[in-house]
Amino acid sequence: MPDLVDAPVWDVEDNTRLEGADYLAQLYVTLYEEVRQLDPPYSILVGHWEPIGVPVPFQTGTGAGYIDTTRTDPKREITRAYWLMPDTLPCQVRVWEAAKGSSYEEAYENAGLIGESDIFELQPRKVYSPPLPLDYLVGLKSFHLRHAPITVILANSLSNALDAPVFEVDGTTRLAGTNYLAQLYSGPTPANLVPTGPPVTFQTANGAGYFPPLGADRMRLVEGISPADVAYCQVRVWRGAAGGTWEQARTNSQAVGVSDLCQLQAGNAVPYYLKGLKSFALGRVASIGGIEVSLACWLRSPVLEGANRFRIPMLGLGTETFDIQVSEDLEHWTTLTQATNAFGFIRFDDPEAQQRPWRFYRTLFRY
Repeated sequence: MPDLVDAPVWDVEDNTRLEGADYLAQLYVTLYEEVRQLDPPYSILVGHWEPIGVPVPFQTGTGAGYIDTTRTDPKREITRAYWLMPDTLPCQVRVWEAAKGSSYEEAYENAGLIGESDIFELQPRKVYSPPLPLDYLVGLKSFHLRHAPITVILANSLSNALDAPVFEVDGTTRLAGTNYLAQLYSGPTPANLVPTGPPVTFQTANGAGYFPPLGADRMRLVEGISPADVAYCQVRVWRGAAGGTWEQARTNSQAVGVSDLCQLQAGNAVPYYLKGLKSFALGRVASIGGIEVSLACWLRSPVLEGANRFRIPMLGLGTETFDIQVSEDLEHWTTLTQATNAFGFIRFDDPEAQQRPWRFYRTLFRY
């Protein structure tokens, strides 16, 4: 029999060993089964994680952190007969809060504390006879609990709940196709967001501006959020040609986009959608206190200084050059001229101003 394993299990903070019946542990193994098809003939091995035996609590006192092997429960023995891998059997020990469920999966769904060991391999065919009991898991190392992740749906169109297409810098052209990428960022605070899951592209034609249709690959797991806390989420978008990541595109001085922050309350097993997500556009972004925000200028009412000459006060970044665009229906925009916000206002001429019943103006950053 191999040497005894010394791998105590710790709480979330890594400073207290798990103790008593408040926590349960169970061995999981990857079992492989042969799946055959007759026409055309082929066979493959399909692996899946399967719990072995029954969950067991932890010892108390000086035995805290260790699985209770003194109980009268039958030993958790690996006795399945169809290990089809040639030499090794992947194993993992999973731990959870007993109050959150009678199984690891139930505690996961109920947003409880859970934990998983690193995957280690046993050699059932070679050395272990009689069958290997749970307290001799060679290769098992210490690990700690964590909060069950929050599942977030990466979508900007969801029935009647969400409609937030993303636009190019002109504010009217919807992003379409594989030339654009969007990625979810999340974290426990607005200033500590990290990429969460891989980026996605955009739909085309009537679906332009929206991420691909919902599916399993739209689910994102937000880690490290306790049930009483809030997860902060943000969607970041960039042109794929500018870099493989949002950070690279930004470093390359290309137009990038960020949504407003969405706040999701943890502690719910139901997948969250990005409630409160609004449309946004590519543009310039600044980091303010570690929070990524879109740069914008606020225009005040134009002042007519002459027959066709306007002065528009601006609140925003100085010394920036803008395109001045004009529209009569707030849908179709035409670039009228360029101007620089040097003194908190811009001046421009609109030769057709007095020939039209109304005119709308907006500014766009120059790139």
